[in-house]
Amino acid sequence: MDLDRRSILYYYFDYNYTKNKFKKIFTSFLKLFFKKEIIDGDFSDATFFNSNKRKDHTLLFDSVFDSYNGKKSLINYRKKLNFNPSSIFIFIKYLLNLKKISKILKDKLGKKYSFFCLIYIIIMLSYDQYIINFYNSNYDFKLKIFVVLYDLGRVESNLIKAIRIKDKNVKIISLQHGLFIPSENIENIDMLNYFDCAADYVLTWGDSSKRIFSNYGTKAITCGNPIIKKKYCMEENYIGIALDIPRNKKFNQELINIATKYAMKNLTKVKVRIHPLDNILNYNINEEYVEFNFDIDNSKFILTHTSTMTFIYMFNGKKVYKYKTSIPFFKLDKEIEFSNLEELEKVLKISYSYKKIIDDFIMCNGDYSKKLYNKAIKEIIEKNN
Repeated sequence: MDLDRRSILYYYFDYNYTKNKFKKIFTSFLKLFFKKEIIDGDFSDATFFNSNKRKDHTLLFDSVFDSYNGKKSLINYRKKLNFNPSSIFIFIKYLLNLKKISKILKDKLGKKYSFFCLIYIIIMLSYDQYIINFYNSNYDFKLKIFVVLYDLGRVESNLIKAIRIKDKNVKIISLQHGLFIPSENIENIDMLNYFDCAADYVLTWGDSSKRIFSNYGTKAITCGNPIIKKKYCMEENYIGIALDIPRNKKFNQELINIATKYAMKNLTKVKVRIHPLDNILNYNINEEYVEFNFDIDNSKFILTHTSTMTFIYMFNGKKVYKYKTSIPFFKLDKEIEFSNLEELEKVLKISYSYKKIIDDFIMCNGDYSKKLYNKAIKEIIEKNN
């Protein structure tokens, strides 16, 4: 049996990022035997698909879809209750490969994992295989290219595998939807975006991401970000903070603490923008100086650590300073990095130009970016006719 190491690693991180692990195993087991995913819509030369419903991701995907003016179609999926008795045989096959799965985890991660983590991985691999078998039995995949927001998505991944079983000539295109952090080791789930990438082509925002994918053998084309709009921002007397994803809560809180000390010392306020998947209840704040507010555009300066918003705020002309943590990130100039309050006060006094960073991470935006996406997709189709 061929084992997909990327899916194995994905489910390892997925399990370990979850607080209620027993519930996760139980619900995944029910899913294996009682859930099915149905595809709605027709396949055409250029077929687009996105399972991610996050607002900013959906806006990006829709913008790229609208920018392509060739023959195209958009498919969707829905979940359906369905008894899947044949799943037990698939589950047993994966259970017999327990040692191979353990070896992949050991070789690629070198981290400890529990027996229950292995069980969760096997359940989810079994469900994926059941869905791939279902797709191949029920759908004719007649298309030339398949465009997805991200090939790492579970529904996307299963569709890609099913399509390639029937026609290996179909080209898969994935879009950059956030920051891809370069690393020699697989340290978190985000790095799987470029390790063993399932796409033939990735359309990136800037050359920095293009270099990452190229280094791992995936063809990349820089097209910019069509939905980012340059804003005219005023400068008001408060500090902005853009927090990262919830699993980096420890460093998010440390950043809030440093900003609070600065605010107390300089008699100013702090506005905190949490990640869309986060919750304000996860953080302790001094309400006299700190408030949660999604809009921090008019701040005097902005503090971040590993958020995509680091470069989006730079693109909008804001002064941005990065808190140094142990989380892998792009190497930035020391003139805009700090580890504590004392270092923050020093870098705030330095005059710094962000142009070089901006050009490398977000090449262009708006209508010009849309033209580049249209051109890239057309060229991929023509090249592979």
